[in-house]
Order: sequence, then C-alpha cells, then structure tokens
Amino acid sequence: MSSQPHARRIDPIQINKRKPKMNRKTIATALLALLAVFALPAAAAHAVDGYTTGPDVTIVVNGSSTMTFTGFVPGESTTASAPDNVGLAIVKAASMATKNADGAGAVSYVATSAVIGTFTITVTGESGRIAVGTLTVLPIDTAAGNLPNTGFGVPALIIWGAGGALLFGTAIVSVLVVARRRRVEA
Repeated sequence: MSSQPHARRIDPIQINKRKPKMNRKTIATALLALLAVFALPAAAAHAVDGYTTGPDVTIVVNGSSTMTFTGFVPGESTTASAPDNVGLAIVKAASMATKNADGAGAVSYVATSAVIGTFTITVTGESGRIAVGTLTVLPIDTAAGNLPNTGFGVPALIIWGAGGALLFGTAIVSVLVVARRRRVEA
C-alpha cells in the first residue's frame, strides 16, 4: 500500500479532445476591432480640416432644389462644380457657378437636372475649404416614393405558407375520412 493519496491519472488524449472555450472578453475585443475597421475611415474623413459634408437632396427629373453648403469663411468667394448633367444656375444651365458666402459662412446654389441618377456637387472656397453634397434625381413616377404596382402585394412566403396549410388540412381530412370508413366497415 502506498502512503500517498490516490491520484487521478490524466489521459493526454482526453486533454487534446477538449475544445477551448472562447470567453466574453475575447468576443468583445473582436467585435470592437471589427467596429473600428468600419468606424475609423468615416471619422478620419470628417476630421480633415476644411472639409464638410453638404446636403443630400432628392428631386425629380427637370425639378430644382436649393442646396446650402456651410463651413466657409464669411464673405469668401466659392465655386461650385458638378457633372455636365447638372445645372447650377437658374438663368443658364452651367456645370460651374461662383457665389460669395454669407455672413454665417453659408452659400446656396440651385441645382437642376434632366438626367436620372446620383450626382456629387463640390463647393470650394478661396480659403481651400471644401463642401460636398449629393443630388439624387428620380423619375417623375417615383416622386412620392411609390413605385408603380407591378404585381400582387402579398409576400411569396405567405402565399406558399397558405398553400402548404391548405394541403396539410386536406391530407388530415382525407386520413380521418378513410379511418372513419374503416371503423364503420369493421
């Protein structure tokens, strides 16, 4: 007899079969790292001195809207540029226009377009400050946000589910009728 207490022998094969558990701290760290990958570029774009985001405006074809850009030095001259499909002046459709910022450092341009799409309007001040806005032009049919009705409004999952329930009910009734006839005949 041995004077030592009975020691349990650990099998090395069993140790290798254990799966390590991922703790909450590891999961939280991974999620934060993933969030940082997407959040840092957006934060960096806004941290650039002299860069501001402008308005996001939606109009219909041949419509117009006033786009106001801020963040400029009061009274400085600004130049707006847009793609050739976008007009920035009421008197003459031009893809470039120049105006002075008001006392609050804001400047407004009227934008219009006859072409469907999304366009970027860039306003640059003499001080080097830049503001960028987006003009989205929609077809006249979708101005109210409603697409034309091109089909049945019920989702396909509901239709298939209702058809399946109908077939299931028919099968149950058939089984019950057959079972009842067998009982009556017996």
